[in-house]
Amino acid sequence: SLRAAHDQRFEQADALLIVTPEYDGNASGLYYHYMNHMRANLTGLPVGIISLSAGFAGGRQASDLMAGPLLHRKALLDGQARIFMPNIDKVVDASSKTITDKSLLNRVQALLEQLGGYSQ
Repeated sequence: SLRAAHDQRFEQADALLIVTPEYDGNASGLYYHYMNHMRANLTGLPVGIISLSAGFAGGRQASDLMAGPLLHRKALLDGQARIFMPNIDKVVDASSKTITDKSLLNRVQALLEQLGGYSQ
């Protein structure tokens, strides 16, 4: 089945990076739908979360709420593995879709290196 194939991919992954916009203080409905139907064993899987928002909070609330289902499945999620991107329209160039804020870009690169360190 399709669900079994997706679950197998998660179980074989070295790490997982989730990027989501914040919708009214919450993660996307697609994230919750997927987590509600996933049966994969995430025990010990390193996870990073990048949440973004047009507002000043930068997706912090969405990230906090996303952590629950991941921790319930015993994924490895530490505080350094979460990045919030507030005022997304000011830190990402819309035409090139690149991060223009150097500090934010450095944090994203550090997160990718951290997660990449788990690859086998």
